Amino acid sequence: MLKILYIIDGWNIGGAQEILSTLNKHLDKTAFVTEAAGLHGEGELKSELEKLCSKVYSFGRSKYNLITIIKNLWQCLKTNKPDILHLHLEVSTLLGTILARLVGIKYVVVSIHSLPTQVSCMVYRLFAWLSFWIDSYIVEDKIACAELMKLGVDKTKIRHIPIGTDYLNYLKDAVVNGTTIRDEFGLSQDSPLILNIARLHPRKGQEFLLKAMKLVLEKVPTANLLLVGWG
Repeated sequence: MLKILYIIDGWNIGGAQEILSTLNKHLDKTAFVTEAAGLHGEGELKSELEKLCSKVYSFGRSKYNLITIIKNLWQCLKTNKPDILHLHLEVSTLLGTILARLVGIKYVVVSIHSLPTQVSCMVYRLFAWLSFWIDSYIVEDKIACAELMKLGVDKTKIRHIPIGTDYLNYLKDAVVNGTTIRDEFGLSQDSPLILNIARLHPRKGQEFLLKAMKLVLEKVPTANLLLVGWG
């Protein structure tokens, strides 16, 4: 049985955190034993993963406790020696990759959750600079694949796995107080409905979706857009 250790920057629910939770819900627990760690703080995801993973860690009280985080991360990697280290988000990737190689962890996987337009231009360069020590990159978008290759990452290390979610299973038959989503908003069953689920934040790009809807409505006047999120 292989041991996987997941490390993510923080525990507050976001896209990367949701993916990590979904992955653990569907992982074959007869083949893998899993542990998870957040660099700092507490949050909803930590409580959720405590039910799904054998162990869950938090390395610091806040992101400002960097020395404590590095010390505890080093000790965790050195003690646990997972077969696979799966890193999520930028700070975890930087610290986790370097410390993993120093303690001799065999296989390092990095998931990339943002497009180049959503993060600083230096973030993708960071991923590329670390490529010598990273065994596999998992990217959710072909744009990210192309960007990594443009920066010199060996394409044999890159795996394109489209984003997965359980949300549609909940929403397709969603009923609130005896009313479906279409009933609630007065939409006919024949009207195309575009659903966007994301935090209401500039990085998520709803601005461009709203602008694109003008073009959609010129072609399909009965189309509707439903934004679901917070912020």
